[in-house]
Amino acid sequence: MRGEINELVVSNNLKSARVRKGMLQEDVARELGVSRQTVNAYENKPGNLKLSQFMKLAEIYDCSIGYFFGI
Repeated sequence: MRGEINELVVSNNLKSARVRKGMLQEDVARELGVSRQTVNAYENKPGNLKLSQFMKLAEIYDCSIGYFFGI
């Protein structure tokens, strides 16, 4: 549906960005000051992420926020 976020696309792109950067979930967790389980939850249920969290992840992965959404 138009205007809806495809959670699977976002999930795949979050993981892809992390792997492309050569990072483990533990590495990202350390950068963000959260647990590995939290990073895992970000990747598996990205609909719960806030814009500020996407911004931090984009900075860590050196990509645009749009990348996560496939744009």
